[in-house]
Amino acid sequence: MKKALAGSLAALTLVAGLASAQGVKADDIVSGQTYKITAKHSGKALDVAGRATNAGANVQQWSYNGSTNQQWKVVDTGDGYYKLVSVNSGKVLDVSSAATYNGANIQQWDDTNGTCQRWKIVDTGDGSYKLISAVSGKVLDVASGSTGDGANVQQWDDTNGTNQKWEFTKVGGDNPNPTPVTTNGFHTSGTTLYDAKGNPFVMRGINHAYSWYPGYEDTAIPAIARTGANCVRLVITDGQQYNKTSLSEIQKLIKLCKDNNLIAIVEVHDATGSDNIQDLQKAADFWIEMKSALIGNEANVILNIANEWGGAWDSANWAAGYQQIIPKLRNAGIKNTLMVDCAGWGQYPQSIAEAGQSVVQADSQHNIMFSIHMYEYAGAYGAVQSNIDSALNVGVPLCIGEFGIKHTNGPVDYKTIMSYSQSKGVGYLGWSWKGNGDTWAYLDIAQDWGGSQLSEQGNAIINDTNGIKNTSKRCTVFD
Repeated sequence: MKKALAGSLAALTLVAGLASAQGVKADDIVSGQTYKITAKHSGKALDVAGRATNAGANVQQWSYNGSTNQQWKVVDTGDGYYKLVSVNSGKVLDVSSAATYNGANIQQWDDTNGTCQRWKIVDTGDGSYKLISAVSGKVLDVASGSTGDGANVQQWDDTNGTNQKWEFTKVGGDNPNPTPVTTNGFHTSGTTLYDAKGNPFVMRGINHAYSWYPGYEDTAIPAIARTGANCVRLVITDGQQYNKTSLSEIQKLIKLCKDNNLIAIVEVHDATGSDNIQDLQKAADFWIEMKSALIGNEANVILNIANEWGGAWDSANWAAGYQQIIPKLRNAGIKNTLMVDCAGWGQYPQSIAEAGQSVVQADSQHNIMFSIHMYEYAGAYGAVQSNIDSALNVGVPLCIGEFGIKHTNGPVDYKTIMSYSQSKGVGYLGWSWKGNGDTWAYLDIAQDWGGSQLSEQGNAIINDTNGIKNTSKRCTVFD
């Protein structure tokens, strides 16, 4: 897909993928690509001071040293503007306090989707670009035209000075088959998941074991919506262990979710706990067979490829499996945001920290997020915050794909799961609506399919201060 940048002298081809380190021309800027951005007058890089990861950290120029605080991912917002996302922190280039005056400071900040975080990229015709703030119309400027390390970056009226011109150099390896960026579905930038309208979406949902209890969906899904949930994760089966879910069933489930203003997260459950890559391949083959339910529904469906594939606490095997099947899904034309459960039956988040980046790089669209299932191991007291932080440090969105208030082998720090997820913009999905059987009946959120009475777990997950009812926001695609 090609899209002209307003005010530019040439079109910028907006495709996802990575390219080798080299200077770029106007038609080579890539949405989703990582760049070093250098001031034309000094040759120094746009840099987050001190390699800081906190909101409010200052942006300056500094001699390029290859650090990730000097690397920026360019993300098309779909309205003629772009966000610049720090690879080091996942935060975006921001005009402090949304100021409109000359000299306003430039910092990094959490992505709020504000106009102070959007930039028009304008080709100057000499191999460099101006970055124009959407909030003020002023340009990104090195203060006083300084050429020294540590010179401050600000916004200023356009004087056409070389201290207001920026050169983009690609960082990373070539992708021979770049895929056009789509803005009609969910997409990721840094640690934020965006909906099709470009607004942040934080999952607050409930799992529903559809494939084990077909026939209850017409009652259960509307009841889940009435809790205030904004999404539902649906158990689907590929026929390897359980009765295969049909295309028409999946299509019906997606329609039910749409009718009830819920985002559908679909997952294949048959590969649960397996370390055999063939089982993961079968899950991928199933989704390719069912892709007509996914294609065209990128704004309403997130694909959680396989529930808890990778039973061993083995980061390398887990990553190798997903590195094989993610390109297969993309080559089949599936463009939905992909959710990947971590290894160790979903409870080994160290696999994300150790090998998550290699999984991200396997996705030509860089439209991927991770999931941790927090029970007695990943969700243990004293472990929740560090597990969430280590996963977020990979630089993509995170969801707690399953959790409960307790589990077989120990307690679960569910209050911290919900409160810390809320503070970090992390999604969570309670397991599960109903149908856990006598052994795990404590995991039932509702005591009947219509949700007329909640269980102890249901009251905790839905009605807690940081529960679904108090923190969920409906996806704006339904507005």
